[in-house]
Amino acid sequence: MEFQEKDFITPALALGILALRTLNDAGPMSLDALSASVGSAKSSLLRHLRTLEQLGLVEQRSRTEWAAKMMLVANVGLAGEQERFRTGLMDAVSGATGLTVEWYRGVEEGMALRDQRLGGGEIQVMARPGFLRSWGEEVDAVARLGYAFDPAAPQPDGEFWRYSRNGHRREIQTATVARAVRMTRREGAAADRAFNSKVVRRAAVAIHFRGEYLGVLAVAEPFSFQASSSPDALLLHIRKALDHANFIH
Repeated sequence: MEFQEKDFITPALALGILALRTLNDAGPMSLDALSASVGSAKSSLLRHLRTLEQLGLVEQRSRTEWAAKMMLVANVGLAGEQERFRTGLMDAVSGATGLTVEWYRGVEEGMALRDQRLGGGEIQVMARPGFLRSWGEEVDAVARLGYAFDPAAPQPDGEFWRYSRNGHRREIQTATVARAVRMTRREGAAADRAFNSKVVRRAAVAIHFRGEYLGVLAVAEPFSFQASSSPDALLLHIRKALDHANFIH
């Protein structure tokens, strides 16, 4: 639907959301192409893109190309018992760790953060539902599990990197990523050893319910001098909660 086809109550809000949704659906686009797609003048559209950029929702990748940094995602929408299992598991892990618990599911562009339980500490994780971990970029714990289990995942291919030390990126080869994905598939879990540039690391597990893949549950741990957790300890919390949830169901 083009922007000019409907008389919106708040036109500016509608144009911003339509631009973001179009970038979600179509991928990176030039200003000319996006203007033609949404049916808005380039000058007006550019102001909205700059505002979305300030909010961290889009980014300008080159002089002409714009891309979404956040996804517009629907509610997780699992059915009945699956949804009760998922939400109960998230609540249990959140209560056991006191940290931010995240739920990811793959889409064409990457692993999308679909749901979240915020931790109670003073240091908060910045990612919010709608955040997208793009395929072919950072190979963190969530990405490895996505490549290993999610039906939306492509074969690993691209320019990959990971954090080898706290805050320090290191490029890695596609063959190395493929080996890591095979190991992750065997273990069903993955953990980051180093903190990323946002001083967060994640421990994550692929979640199945009665043999059906539901998504990836991750615990996001901000760096703290008082933190006593280790990635292995966080994985143990997730597995204990998962064993208990499976026993109940």
